[in-house]
Amino acid sequence: MKPRRWIPAVRAAGAILAAGSVGLLVAASFGFNIGAIAHRILRFGKTEPPVYQWIQGEDKKFDFLAGEGKAWGPLAPQGGEIRYVISAALPVDTGLMEQAQWAERMDGWISMKNASICYENKITSSSKICRMPTEKPYLIFIRDRRLKQFGLGGLTPEMVNAKALQEQNSVTLTVFTRKCVENCR
Repeated sequence: MKPRRWIPAVRAAGAILAAGSVGLLVAASFGFNIGAIAHRILRFGKTEPPVYQWIQGEDKKFDFLAGEGKAWGPLAPQGGEIRYVISAALPVDTGLMEQAQWAERMDGWISMKNASICYENKITSSSKICRMPTEKPYLIFIRDRRLKQFGLGGLTPEMVNAKALQEQNSVTLTVFTRKCVENCR
């Protein structure tokens, strides 16, 4: 009788399959996602596209006197958007304006309101996601809604609340940035 040489090869292949099956069962018992493992094996050598998420950036704190306005930036749109959160102790107006336009309209709040993007008025808290028409840099402007106090105009100190004249409006601005979190190059 002739010896069969293929029998040891079949046994070796069976042992490898059995060991692989046991390995998958062990991985499943530890909670590994077997589908993800299989996906990684099939995608071996192929590059995945980068995955981006919006990440909270820095918090900027401002103090505003009555009627005061300020701008912060510049911010470049990321993925066509600018995202930020604003919170204020007292109502404010806020919006975005191209940096080049800001220099032309710095003192004209009404014209700024009309020329701005994502304008909101009389807010104390807002989460903004603004789609931007261009990739040019933008400024976030904030204006305190209280009337400016130019002078007492003949009013006696008894008629005016001195604390209200000096009270500052605390505003916190949090800007979000788009960061690569997976498959970054």
